[in-house]
Amino acid sequence: MNMNKRLIRNYLLLVVTSILFLFFTEMPTTTVFAGNPSVSDVYKAAPPGMNLENYFESPREYKGSSKTMPNSMVILKKGVVGNQSDIVQMTNGTNQLASIWGRTATADAPDTPYNYFDVTKEQEFSAWMYFGDDEARSADGMAFVIQNDDAGIDAISKTVDSTGKKNPQTGETIGVWGGWGALSSDDMAAGAIQNSFALEFDTHHNDSIPKSVFGVSLLSRDNYFDGSKMLNNHTFVNKGQHMAWNYPALPNMYIHNWDLINVWFDMEHKDTIHNLTLSGNSIDEAWHHFYFKYVPPSAGSTIAHISYVFDDKNYDGSIRSFNEWNRRPRKKGTYIDIDTKNFNLKPGQKRIRWGFTSSTGSPDTKATTNAIIFESIPAIASININSSLYDVTQERGILDFDQNNQADVNVNNGDKLEFNYGLNYTSGLAESGQIDTRINLPSHVDFTPDDAGIIGKITYQDKSVDITKDELTQEADSKGNITRFVKLKLPSLGYDNNNVQIQLNGKADIGSNVSSKVTNVDQAHTSFVSPHYTGDLMSPQFSINPVEDTLKMTEGITPKMAIQHSQSFEMQGTVEYQKGSLFNCNKLDLHTSIDGGTSEVTELPVTKDKNKEEYDIVRKASSLELGDHTVTLYVSDAKHRFSNKVTYDVTVEKDTSVLKLESSPNYKFQSINQSPEAGVVHRSGDWVLKVESLNSVWSLKAKTSGLVDDKNNPLAGGLIFRKDGKDNPLKDNQVLLDKDDKLINEDKVFDIAGHWQKDSGILLKIRSNASSGSYKGTISWTLTNSIDS
Repeated sequence: MNMNKRLIRNYLLLVVTSILFLFFTEMPTTTVFAGNPSVSDVYKAAPPGMNLENYFESPREYKGSSKTMPNSMVILKKGVVGNQSDIVQMTNGTNQLASIWGRTATADAPDTPYNYFDVTKEQEFSAWMYFGDDEARSADGMAFVIQNDDAGIDAISKTVDSTGKKNPQTGETIGVWGGWGALSSDDMAAGAIQNSFALEFDTHHNDSIPKSVFGVSLLSRDNYFDGSKMLNNHTFVNKGQHMAWNYPALPNMYIHNWDLINVWFDMEHKDTIHNLTLSGNSIDEAWHHFYFKYVPPSAGSTIAHISYVFDDKNYDGSIRSFNEWNRRPRKKGTYIDIDTKNFNLKPGQKRIRWGFTSSTGSPDTKATTNAIIFESIPAIASININSSLYDVTQERGILDFDQNNQADVNVNNGDKLEFNYGLNYTSGLAESGQIDTRINLPSHVDFTPDDAGIIGKITYQDKSVDITKDELTQEADSKGNITRFVKLKLPSLGYDNNNVQIQLNGKADIGSNVSSKVTNVDQAHTSFVSPHYTGDLMSPQFSINPVEDTLKMTEGITPKMAIQHSQSFEMQGTVEYQKGSLFNCNKLDLHTSIDGGTSEVTELPVTKDKNKEEYDIVRKASSLELGDHTVTLYVSDAKHRFSNKVTYDVTVEKDTSVLKLESSPNYKFQSINQSPEAGVVHRSGDWVLKVESLNSVWSLKAKTSGLVDDKNNPLAGGLIFRKDGKDNPLKDNQVLLDKDDKLINEDKVFDIAGHWQKDSGILLKIRSNASSGSYKGTISWTLTNSIDS
């Protein structure tokens, strides 16, 4: 019996020893695995960002009911640790808690809005983020938070225990979700940042259920936010390091689990991006780019819209292929709905706080550095940037194939191209400051300057400045690859100077070999760096086609002509391929420009498989004003190959005589019911019938072949012309409607139908018991420059 007791004591001693050993091995370590860069190296290689100045604020500590925790956030100003940008270091150890918030007002101007989030405005945020050197054990991540908590900058994750006490909490909370240790979903929600939205960057997969031995809880803390599994009970719903969002203060996002001893919660994740590699990257991938867009609710709604992208940029700021982005929603141009009711805004309130939170301390994690470099903040300097490509030869914009893979992005070798880059300042507390701009030039484009040494221009609100060959330079990388670029120093953007447009002129160039293959031109990176704004964009991705043959137009023998205003003129000539290629379709696009204006595009018929076609284009002189004009024609085919331009000189003179008829293509009569009595049906709708004359007498007559239904049955009756009470049938009979026997040297318009009364003019006369139905016919008008009775 005594031996059994000793055995039990020894067994319990072994259990305790095991527990102590477990706790010992759980102690955090700062070991950096081989191949991963140190924090110092990461900071020194940090990408450019904006100067923070006094745009942010944060508490020194977080007070709870029975404990207080320090805010581990520190701002490392530019150059302090060899960094080229201000860095916000959120954590650098274990069991830490951090937050940083936009400063909504300053002490000297407490009523002036500052770095706030405006729920009524479209906004874009971007930043670079670092999550530590160990993918397996980094803790715990960061969260982008928009909040309207009454605690203001003191808002942070807390545990609400069974006695109602609230204390700051680390670990899986990431500083914004409810703190582990609560017993109900309501208490979990009460411990979160209130009236908020959060988008988490979760570096540690929290999936441990509390365990116990002999009724003693060995893992008393909740560590299961990411532990929910699919129906097969093997696959996690939220996989690996991930991003997801929710409303931290809503109880229904915390799913309550329990056994006889323990309580734990998993958390609903919305629009998760799974299996990210947030931490443990090499030096050139340690910083990750984040972009967030917010679109406000429409009038009368509380539903706003968001989208977010992660790792859309390379470390040097160049933008990755669209298909490589980690983004939600996945489909371009779509958004996720969020409900601003969850901010619990007061009547008329539109400005709330935004910022980031972070924490460390989950089980089986290590001391971790989490850090942020702010790139663009809408309340400081909201600047929209864009790039585009215009094919001057083809007279059309070329979309970016990377984001529009169904678009026609083909240009032809030798086409004149315009590369355009725009910056537009929309709002902000500060100007951008001088913008150092570097535009990498796309390959296979010749940017040879013109005779004046100019390769482009910069257009401001009040002036235009040439870009000369002196701004064009090049450099070689370690492998000898040459990059050509333009370096510019743009003046500060603000309310007084809010728009800059940059244009570079080039020519598609893949050499003169017509048997060359289609050449795809990759995007080229452009960067904008200023004290209060940093941005990157790419030129469009497109393709250059070799030109096997070109179209040629030759004008006819009468490129100069004089014509009266009421007449028409002809433009004749031929079109062909210079090297004898055959037309592979039955039409070309005909471009017509009047006096150098914008071209209108119509079709020019050609004969397929023929190598040359004559054209005869007729145009009314009345489409031109009196005087001298140039009409320029050119054609293009389905491959956007353009011909030379031919010009016709046209002089439009005042008419010496005019005689024209204006009539409608369709006329109607009123609907009637079948009747045993004969009768007259009146006109319906607008009847247009006018004669224009100058120095001409005239007579207008009309006749009809009769009216028939859809089965070709004739109507029992017909059209008549009634004047002075006398009816003249129009069927197979030319009837004089009106005339003018005076020669007047003045252009006059006679509105013939406009002078008809209800019971005069052309009417429909039907006999008794005419069959019901819909009847149609044709009226033939005859206008002559003679007097008929």
